[in-house]
Amino acid sequence: MLTANFTAERGSLTLQVAFEIGAGELVAVLGPNGAGKSTLLNCLAGLVPISSGTIAIDGIEVDCPERAILTPPEKRPIGVVFQNGLLFEHMTVIENVAFGLRAHGTKRSAARLEARKWIAKFGLDQYADELPRVLSGGQAQRVALARALITNPRLLLLDEPLASLDAGTRNDVRMELSKQLASFPGMRIMVTHDPIDAHSLADRIIILEHGIITQIGTPQEITARPKTRYVAELAGINMYSGTILNNVLTTPTGATIVTATDGHGPSHAVIRPQSISIHRNLDRTSSPRNVWPGVITHIDNLGDRSRVSISGPLPQTVEVTSTSVATLGLAPGEDIWTSVKATDIETYPA
Repeated sequence: MLTANFTAERGSLTLQVAFEIGAGELVAVLGPNGAGKSTLLNCLAGLVPISSGTIAIDGIEVDCPERAILTPPEKRPIGVVFQNGLLFEHMTVIENVAFGLRAHGTKRSAARLEARKWIAKFGLDQYADELPRVLSGGQAQRVALARALITNPRLLLLDEPLASLDAGTRNDVRMELSKQLASFPGMRIMVTHDPIDAHSLADRIIILEHGIITQIGTPQEITARPKTRYVAELAGINMYSGTILNNVLTTPTGATIVTATDGHGPSHAVIRPQSISIHRNLDRTSSPRNVWPGVITHIDNLGDRSRVSISGPLPQTVEVTSTSVATLGLAPGEDIWTSVKATDIETYPA
């Protein structure tokens, strides 16, 4: 098990985290730029010292300033896969893969024999004696993963391993990564900007914002009940925070949302884009419980569906059919009304 409960300083950023990861578990770390994701990995790897707290792997502390414990990176039972692979360009593929074993004192012949097994496992036999420059992006990432796994680390750190790949290669390498990691018995942490990578590969997700963890949960839990606007945007849903009293949530700007569930105190409300209707004119003969005026700011066409961004008392993203956009004559700058049923709004405590 990895136990991390520490604070670290990096420039103007203060990173303060507390979490545990079990053996065989893959946890994805998502967050906006500057949130502290890379700093988190560097602290775990021993590349950035923590200022207080502790990092322990399988119950053994590798970092604890209070007890003057600071295990150097090469002595920690970890493997790292960097965003661009960072292969040694002057070494052949087999030499790259064997590097970790050689650094731990394994004889050259034994290290090369083991490296050849890993190269074959990743389907790269024909490139064993080639330099990295002949490899595609996906092949280079597989070599980097083999180099990290050959030392049998207890903790594997993956720093945006798919970020530098094109869309087609990314899908193939994602499937390959999933297959190879399935047999890895240790703890795994993957930093990513892509929610698809997180949902496809991770058992749990850590949301890191401004140096603190704002949410931890399974992909399903994170999507169903986001705690911050950043998470809601990742999930593609509308989230509002405010105070509920008598089934009405009031936001800090004074906008009100009528809900079908009772609640009290600080709460979040989630409205899915597909649940919202757009109207050119307000129908005075009907009595929807939630109606808001707005102005269209942007329209994204996604095949037979369109996502409409709306500003107003309650900013919204609405998903409608492209046919509806054409029929209603929707365009940026147009005044419209939106409505949603109270039963289509989910609320939960903040």
